[in-house]
Amino acid sequence: MAENRQEQMKEITERLEQGVKELFTSEMYTKYLKTMSQFHNYSFNNTLLIAMQKPDATLVAGYQAWQKKFERHVKRGEKGIQIIAPAPIKEKQEMKKIDPETQEPVLRPDGQPETEEVEIVIPRFRATTVFDVAQTEGKPLPEIDTPELMGSVENFEIFMDSIETISLAPIRFAKMDSDTKGYYHQIDKEIVIQEGMSQSQTMKTAVHEVTHAMLHDRELMKESGEWKSQMTREVEAESVAYTVCQYFGLDTSDYSFPYIAGWSSHMEMKELRASMDTIRKTAGEFIEIMTETMQSLMKENTIDRTNEELLLNGAENRYGIYQIDHDGKGREYLFMNMDFVNGQGLTVDRSDYQLIYSEVLEDSGTLDSLYEKFNMNHPADYTGHSLSVSDVVVLQRGGEIKAYYVDSFGFTELPEFIRQNEKEQIMENTDENTDSKLGVQQPDAAEPQIGKALEGPDIPVYRYSGTFASEHMEAHWYRMSMRANIACKEAIEGAIAENFDGLHLNHDVVNPVFKAFGQERVEYVLANTVQRLESDGRFSIDNKKWAQTFSIGADLDDFGGDRRNEFIVNSHPAVLGGFIGLARKAILEMDAQKEVVQRKEAVSRYIDGYYVVVDLQKKGTLDIYKYVDMEEALQKYFSLPNDKVKAFGIENSEPMNGSLDFIQCKWN
Repeated sequence: MAENRQEQMKEITERLEQGVKELFTSEMYTKYLKTMSQFHNYSFNNTLLIAMQKPDATLVAGYQAWQKKFERHVKRGEKGIQIIAPAPIKEKQEMKKIDPETQEPVLRPDGQPETEEVEIVIPRFRATTVFDVAQTEGKPLPEIDTPELMGSVENFEIFMDSIETISLAPIRFAKMDSDTKGYYHQIDKEIVIQEGMSQSQTMKTAVHEVTHAMLHDRELMKESGEWKSQMTREVEAESVAYTVCQYFGLDTSDYSFPYIAGWSSHMEMKELRASMDTIRKTAGEFIEIMTETMQSLMKENTIDRTNEELLLNGAENRYGIYQIDHDGKGREYLFMNMDFVNGQGLTVDRSDYQLIYSEVLEDSGTLDSLYEKFNMNHPADYTGHSLSVSDVVVLQRGGEIKAYYVDSFGFTELPEFIRQNEKEQIMENTDENTDSKLGVQQPDAAEPQIGKALEGPDIPVYRYSGTFASEHMEAHWYRMSMRANIACKEAIEGAIAENFDGLHLNHDVVNPVFKAFGQERVEYVLANTVQRLESDGRFSIDNKKWAQTFSIGADLDDFGGDRRNEFIVNSHPAVLGGFIGLARKAILEMDAQKEVVQRKEAVSRYIDGYYVVVDLQKKGTLDIYKYVDMEEALQKYFSLPNDKVKAFGIENSEPMNGSLDFIQCKWN
């Protein structure tokens, strides 16, 4: 049996490698990446701003960019999406002269601090307008679909219970605003899965995240002395998920192949091949434990059904305690009273509950006595929580069955609760259109598959640490930005190698890099390099001062290493300094050439207005100025003194209602 399983593992993983390879080498994929590389890399904040104005935006570019780069034009009457573009200014200020050795102020003969005129760069922003691809028409853009898994799974609850039993971390479901399907939290040691997904997608995601907990927990990797890159971790997790699901008859190739390709650093798929033994071993252990656990759970399920059968159809008087399944949609009204349920338009559904306990009902047994019993003196074999609001008590006395909702005060009868149970049993006995092994119920062939295009390299520069990204469910943006930073670093190294003849650096060396990665990312990678190599005397003082105008904090891994070292440009500092000088000059020229006035027909906005807060820390009523025009609001913001916590924000009602502090600043 074990030998046969190993052969199956080998066959499945070989099919995985071949499938990813074919995707990498497809002409459609190559054409797709080439086109996507031409889109500008917008900042993380501008991505949020775009989402507030047009949440369904996918590919965004300026009015002229659509015409010149993509042979498309903006449709007449379309609303422009306003974003904020950097427009820093330089000012000279008198500052105390600091001794470079002692770091103390230099004193004049009269004892007063000596001053010097220093040029500083002050951040400024201006408004500009962009448009989503849906607002344009013209030459079609290439697309590659990654369909989200849509099938339902027979015995889904048992499969999920078995996965949860295997997991080294608790699993919970939550609504996440991003496209993240799930994540393993390295600090809280829990797995969170996006709620509302199909059963197939949920099952695959659960295996993926449990694999992270099994193989990639930071403490476990420390103990083993084996630290793996994020690319390797993602390739391993998705490969194990694909293999396990494939073994049980759930084909996830449409989703898994592009995912693994996206996390592979090169077409050679070194991460996948280097981890193949780990993938096969982990998947084999996963399947073995999962099979044993499912068999055990199925036996328990039979016992549970027997208990419920006795409760509902037995000859003896009995009672049953039902409590909401924390992993189901009943979480919406967990511990909430009936007024809340009715007020929210919800329904108390039998499918949201599990039978926790059932026993013979004594002649003197009442709802009140049961409430007291399951709060003051639990039976020894009772495993649920104390009887609370939202629990359901079912009484079967003399053949009459009634269900009661535990309310804030007393109990509310639920006439439909038992009838729902009968309907559920009928549905569970239906076995139509399912695969033979796992029982994956396929969508109707006549219905279109729901899919979503792969995201290209039009990625915002994510400036926060990996820890911050994980804690704020932004790991998707972090890892995409990190990969783009590394690719940009490699592009700079390649451009310098090709354009330096030993004496001179071609003045056009920066243009292809800017075109491929955009101004913001190139600046970020170059500034990060100079900051990390700040002690190297071969970088000019001017370039070092320029680099310090960028706020780039540390991004420490579990062993104290800085992940930002991964995108330090490894070119000769003297030649790299020349590249930086050319890049800075090109940036100034590009800023000067940017359009000041956008197409008049695109002036209408999704955003209702803008506001400026004078001081967020002021006690009492805040001083707030409101504007219709972004430029006017920005001018007001920059006119305020910098010793207060001032803020610039946006407000809108459609399509998303809310407000957002977009810029906050306090200078010391």
